[in-house]
Amino acid sequence: MRQQRFDQIGRWLVPLFFVAWLGLGLTIFDDYGVTFDDAIQRRHGLISADYLNTYFHWYLGNNEPDYDLMDYEHRYYGTLFSMVGYMLECWLDLETFREFHLVRHLMVFLLFWVATVVFYRMLHRQFQSWFWALLGTLILILSPRIFAHAFFNVKDLVMLSAYIYCMGSLSRLIDSQKWGWLLWHGFLTGVAINVRILGVVVPAFTLGWILFHILAQDKPWLALRSWIPKVAVYGLVSFAFTVLFWPYLWENPVGNLLESFSVMGKYIWAGQVLLFAEYFQAQDIPWFYLPAWMLITIPLAYWVLFWRGVVPITGGLLGKLRKWDWSWMHDRRMRYEAMHLGFFLMPILIVLIKQSTLYDGWRQMFFIYPSFVAIALTGLWKWSEAWNRKPNPNWRWALWIGVTLSLGQVTWKMIEIHPHQQVYFNALGGDNRVIRFEQDYWGVAYKQGFEAILAQDTSSCITFYVSNYPGTANWQYLPEDDKVLFCPKWKLKDRPKYYLTNYRGETEMKRYRSNAARFWRPFHIIEVDGNPILGVYQLRDD
Repeated sequence: MRQQRFDQIGRWLVPLFFVAWLGLGLTIFDDYGVTFDDAIQRRHGLISADYLNTYFHWYLGNNEPDYDLMDYEHRYYGTLFSMVGYMLECWLDLETFREFHLVRHLMVFLLFWVATVVFYRMLHRQFQSWFWALLGTLILILSPRIFAHAFFNVKDLVMLSAYIYCMGSLSRLIDSQKWGWLLWHGFLTGVAINVRILGVVVPAFTLGWILFHILAQDKPWLALRSWIPKVAVYGLVSFAFTVLFWPYLWENPVGNLLESFSVMGKYIWAGQVLLFAEYFQAQDIPWFYLPAWMLITIPLAYWVLFWRGVVPITGGLLGKLRKWDWSWMHDRRMRYEAMHLGFFLMPILIVLIKQSTLYDGWRQMFFIYPSFVAIALTGLWKWSEAWNRKPNPNWRWALWIGVTLSLGQVTWKMIEIHPHQQVYFNALGGDNRVIRFEQDYWGVAYKQGFEAILAQDTSSCITFYVSNYPGTANWQYLPEDDKVLFCPKWKLKDRPKYYLTNYRGETEMKRYRSNAARFWRPFHIIEVDGNPILGVYQLRDD
């Protein structure tokens, strides 16, 4: 009877949770500014649309007449998301810079919202409990940096969502072995590869799991015979959708795909990254760059749970593989645990082996985070199960009080720093972070900088100068009635009234630390935990 009441609670609580989560996202998605990459990602889509137009003759002329897809510098990027954004622009008859990027930010959030539903369903199959599945989904959402990026990151959060879709479809394929799930997984594999070339880990991982499934059968050779046609169809479907959604591959599918993987695996970017108060060339980062960023930006409580989960999962799996024991493949929970471990570790190993270029923290690897959360949830489950068997119930209460307080603290911090969760650090981040780590590296907070000026300056032509492109982009992103009140100056010698900066780059940081003249009169400083992430400085009086 008690279990029935508990299940009834889940039947109304789970839909209510996702409706509330959707409502929250739709309410706040326009609180965030635009980034370095918004406009250029849109341009990728326009150039690909122009290429398609040479075949289908949808419109006259070109959106980007100065570019040709086949020799475009950024032709190695998949453009499915960008092209869908352009299609929505045309369908909705959008005309302004703000409208173009609002619709894309909304797309990012909706893709992530659907991904959280898929993530919940996958966890529900693993734990056979709405409570544990909902708790894992809540942890994913209550991850400050992921939460913020889910409202503006048109690259890395799209990949995170696509990765969750592939995790969900692969788990269903291995569970059911049905053709429908195989075809759906093939489609999603093509989508993931198109979003980010690192999506090639999905077919590699899929083949590995099919092999595990075959080895776990009583008659592996019979299982192999049944899977050969399925693998062939999966490969064809995955490749077909990869090519279909990526126009650059059309003229030479295999050659251009291999070229893209080679180029993007060691992407040439001449910029610098800041870590522990030291600037590194992005193409020559230390081996600890990725783990260091993950360690200081994921809530510490999640790290505790992760280690509580990853150690027994890895130990148990290695123990069985050493004995050539495939019984774990017949245990749903162990199978899912191993799957999450693989989805987490394989991309990290690829990046380390290829010595891939990474920058802007660990955003390019955000897509492995759902697996991190699933492993952390497993750690909490194992802890709970172990303490449930203890005669003293106080340990169990202590565990759940600790979990509740930890989630509450993260939630409070996210509310406190809204809408700047993208610069969240845990306690390991320490103090004086502005000179030790990249803060608002994408310049999202410029939006709030302009809004602060408008709140205090009633001039009809407010002159300003920005330290880098996101400042200009966020001025263009303002509502038209606000944008026209600003008059940009493209050179400091033109004597603008305000100077806006997100303190990015070694040169700018040297100016800031030496207290250069442009920093003498702070007008409005946006701070998170006492660390400036966006500065507005007044250069002259009108």
